Amino acid sequence: MNKKVLIILICMIMILGVTGCKNSKNKFDIGNVSDVKISQSDVTLSIKEGTLTNEGATLILTNNSDKNYQYGYPYAIEIKKDGKWHYINAQLDFILPALHLLANESKEIELNWKSGYGTLPEGTYRIIKSIDYEKEEGQYETFNVAVEFTIKKDLNSSDDFDFYITKPQIHTDIRYNEYYTSDNNSIYLAGNIKEFYIKENDKDITLKTYLSTAFQTIDDGIKNITNKLELKETLQDGEVQIYKSKNKDISMIICNTTKNNKNILVGDYSMKYNENDCKN
Repeated sequence: MNKKVLIILICMIMILGVTGCKNSKNKFDIGNVSDVKISQSDVTLSIKEGTLTNEGATLILTNNSDKNYQYGYPYAIEIKKDGKWHYINAQLDFILPALHLLANESKEIELNWKSGYGTLPEGTYRIIKSIDYEKEEGQYETFNVAVEFTIKKDLNSSDDFDFYITKPQIHTDIRYNEYYTSDNNSIYLAGNIKEFYIKENDKDITLKTYLSTAFQTIDDGIKNITNKLELKETLQDGEVQIYKSKNKDISMIICNTTKNNKNILVGDYSMKYNENDCKN
């Protein structure tokens, strides 16, 4: 296979197969479970100490063999969710030249993924790169190498942490719809709420994505939100807390149920508490 054609095909696989092309610049869009295979080989990928941020890193690609390899500029970032790797849908553009990694050589690769993936929220990620080996003249074998990393951030200390709700044009009469459940905690959105978004820096992610990928419990994640709301009422000896913000048009009712579970009800500012809301 012609080398130039091979590199173009690899680039297309990395862009279309791994990342997808359907998300907008400011949405963190977790895709399907990844089917990318990572090889144990003489080529390793690592992150240079002190270079990792939530917007980029410097990679070190190391050839521990006496063979010569080739690689390109394309890469992909995946996120670990519920113990499985998932694609992150993003719009990425790469230039196509093939680069050489000679025997026993290391190369540094500077990445800035803000324009494609944006500023990464808390979570466990991996960066994937494809490596090519010419087995015979004109015949190439391709394999993937990866490096895992963790993004941690105290959202309570960030002035950029915020949130908002969106509403559908038409909504049903259903009072609450189940939205997200984990660790015996359930979140319900009122019928007139379409989605709940977390804003951090230049990125908007859904509440369920924020709670499922961040290194925190649901209690901690919800506390980050209620810290920016006003506690209006405490009922049933402290078992029910009602938080509101008129400016954000948000109400949040925290119910500690009789089954030792916690139900969290989210609506707009006009939402009123019904004594049956927390009897689950």
